[in-house]
Amino acid sequence: MQEPREMGVELFLLKLGEYESYLTRPGGRIVFRQRFTVIDPGTRLEFVLPSQQLFQLKIHPVIQVTPN
Repeated sequence: MQEPREMGVELFLLKLGEYESYLTRPGGRIVFRQRFTVIDPGTRLEFVLPSQQLFQLKIHPVIQVTPN
């Protein structure tokens, strides 16, 4: 059995703002969730994954709702 792996991504193409990232397994089960803010190009996300398993990284902007 292999050890978990530290992974990361640099987010050069996202606009400035607040986002939420999800790592999901096939079937959609969320195994990791993190809210982060892009303050400059190259913002980095880091996480640890079990080796030899398939995951999908999804990133969505956080929509700010202002009360009326």
